[in-house]
Amino acid sequence: MNLHGSITDLQKAASQLYLKLNQRFKENALIREIWSEMSQDLTKQRDCLKEIPLSFWKQLNKEHNELLQAVIPYARLQVADNVKDTPLKTCIENSLQFEEPTILKVYIPIIRSLRKTHSKSALDFHIMVKAHLSRIIGLTSAFSGDPVIIQRANLMLQTFEREVQEPQVDMSPPLKKARLRKVRAVSEAKPEETAKPKSAAKKPAKPKKAVKAKTAAKKPAKPKKAVKTKTAAKKPVKPKKVAKPKSAAKKPSKPKKASSRGGSLAKRAKSHHHRAKRVVKKVVQRRRARR
Repeated sequence: MNLHGSITDLQKAASQLYLKLNQRFKENALIREIWSEMSQDLTKQRDCLKEIPLSFWKQLNKEHNELLQAVIPYARLQVADNVKDTPLKTCIENSLQFEEPTILKVYIPIIRSLRKTHSKSALDFHIMVKAHLSRIIGLTSAFSGDPVIIQRANLMLQTFEREVQEPQVDMSPPLKKARLRKVRAVSEAKPEETAKPKSAAKKPAKPKKAVKAKTAAKKPAKPKKAVKTKTAAKKPVKPKKVAKPKSAAKKPSKPKKASSRGGSLAKRAKSHHHRAKRVVKKVVQRRRARR
């Protein structure tokens, strides 16, 4: 069976299971309506995939045949036909067991491939799957009563949105080091060099201007003044004069000539002295005479 036929059989089996659950919970009108809507979702998805041309399925079969052929039988086995006397929580868990691999492993590659071909069905199918996921979250949060199941349903929606919106990563094997270097060298080479064949003779390159290297000869520096160092030769010391002994006879100093002014003062002093002697003699003589 081809890939499209396998996906169609899976959708038919899940739709029939939801109709059986509709009959199983006929006493509760709210739960019965939810199961009926989920069955209609799968019917709409099947009709949308029928409108896709055959060339798309051939290309999808070439790219993802091994992955999808491994996931679809596993999801088909998870569809339980026996729903008699099954509690609501168990029914919700059983639905997640085949909905999770179908949405995350089958529908995501289909939506990505539809976007590559710019098909109008890509957006329609994306909206249908997202609406179906929202219905599953509403069912689990309202009637499961288990936080683990609620978290599982929410995580499934987050993973679907992230994988669909992010670009697809190329999972090709890594190149060897030698080949990777060759690819980088070719990509970094100039277009003119890659266009010319190897046998073509290269034109003689123009001589480049001489670049002043750091090792180029520098201009002779002017001689610097010699710096006096401790080891430098000192100037010859002049011999000190021998001091004459103190006992040596001093030369007789020449008498200084008295100045004319000094001579006149000396004469005045002498005359004053003589006058004072005369006065003293007279006074002494007068005293003696009185006695």
